[in-house]
Formats: sequence, C-alpha cells, structure tokens
Amino acid sequence: GGAGGSTAGSSTWQSREELKKAVYRALLRCGSDGGSGSLLGSAQLRVFAEATGFTGTDAEWAEEYTLLCTERGCDPAAGLEEAAWTAMVDDESDDGCYCSDAELADMLAKAVSLGSAAGGGSSSRTAAPQAARPAAEKIDDGASWLP
Repeated sequence: GGAGGSTAGSSTWQSREELKKAVYRALLRCGSDGGSGSLLGSAQLRVFAEATGFTGTDAEWAEEYTLLCTERGCDPAAGLEEAAWTAMVDDESDDGCYCSDAELADMLAKAVSLGSAAGGGSSSRTAAPQAARPAAEKIDDGASWLP
C-alpha cells in the first residue's frame, strides 16, 4: 500500500460541518480578487469548481460564477457566503454540487496546498505538517492537480 490515501484525512474530522468549515476557510486563502475576506470571490470559487470538474475558459467561468452567486442569493461583486457554499455542497439536486466527506477532505488538502503556495498565511495547523512541504512543492505552478 502507498502512503496518503485520498480518504485518510476524512477520519480526523469530528463532523461533516467541521470539515465544510475547514474547506471554506482554506478556499478563502486561495486567492484575493476583491472578495471581502469572509466571502468566496471568483478566484477562490474557481478553485472549488475546477476541483469538482469545471474545465471551461475564463469567459465561461465568469458567466458560471455570476450564475452560481445569483442562484444562491449572493451578489457576484461581493462573493459567495459560507451558508450558500455549504448549502451547495450539501445539495444533491441538479442545482447543487454535492461533495462527499472524502471529496471534501481531498479538496481541503488541495486548497491548503494552493493557499500555501499563494502565500496565504502562516497557519501550520495541518494534521501532517511534514506532508505539507512536498505538496506545496509539487503544486508550484498552482494548477498541476487540475484536470
């Protein structure tokens, strides 16, 4: 067996709510594009979208981002609120973007690596600090894990 399975991190979270909060906070650190600091702006939300399969152009993303915010009752100029993002990842309908706990844990690892590579703060609260170094080096272009 290899070290670092994709579901290994999910058992460290006491609840899905705690995991969602951690992913949201990590996404907030993935870029600064005019978001207010507590809302996901276009750049941060695109990290999430690409992790869940979005492969469009910048123009297509701009349209998708506006639609996502509008559908969730948020102002695209401000960003997506945590409650709206949480509802979206819990929504199993065609309007949502449901993510399993394992997918959220995997996304958290990717978002933390991207946030670190982008200079997103000095928080070293990771379950495996030694594993964070190679991940940050591996994603030095910021996009090697994207489809």
